[in-house]
Amino acid sequence: MNQEDLTKWEINGTTLVLDIDDIGDLERYERAFQQMGEAAKQIPKDGTASEITKAYCKTFYDMYDCIFGSGTAEKIHQKRYSARECETVYASFLAFVSAQREARDAARAQIARYLPQNRAQRRRQK
Repeated sequence: MNQEDLTKWEINGTTLVLDIDDIGDLERYERAFQQMGEAAKQIPKDGTASEITKAYCKTFYDMYDCIFGSGTAEKIHQKRYSARECETVYASFLAFVSAQREARDAARAQIARYLPQNRAQRRRQK
């Protein structure tokens, strides 16, 4: 799989692009998760099940809209305010980002072998 393929997330008939090695994308990603953490604290602990579910799903919707742009959440969810679907889409998103991180880490490990400090260390060890 080439690097371009790793930056494309296909979900429910929609293709979205996110490159966690691009600083702009990474900043939006970090900001979205920070906001999601704050929003999760605001989910009511009591109230009707529908109110709690709606607040829970909204944390996910807002995260996708922050990362990919307004209206994204509506495009990638087939059911509005379905906790099960939110969790399924979120699991797919986490797998997508994880694959990018693994590829990046593997590439960096390969490059690290040839960095000047590592070459000097290898020479000292011989």
